[in-house]
Amino acid sequence: MTHTPGPWKILASQIWCADYPVAEVTRGKWGDDYPSIRLVGPSLLQKAEPYMDQIEYGEVPKEIARANANLIAAAPDMLEALKEIAKMEGPYSRDPLTHAENVIENLTNIANKAIAKVEGE
Repeated sequence: MTHTPGPWKILASQIWCADYPVAEVTRGKWGDDYPSIRLVGPSLLQKAEPYMDQIEYGEVPKEIARANANLIAAAPDMLEALKEIAKMEGPYSRDPLTHAENVIENLTNIANKAIAKVEGE
């Protein structure tokens, strides 16, 4: 299985790859949209006007929507971080202490880069 390659960037409420949107983050009021009709104009000259209405179920605050967008946009980076971690050798080598220190340093660097993207840095 393949996915749209990164990097992904946030543009308004959408997550974009280089060429097209890959996801949209819900913000503000959310619910089910449905078509409806309303009467507009003076009483003797009223016309029926179609419009979209919504049954609201809740609201996603702007801060949470932004945090969700950051998390989604960081997905390709987190996948790459996990692939790098999976490639690392086991804890045994000629010098186990040096190897362990290198593994910890590499893991820390990989994790910090992914965390920074999730947190919008």
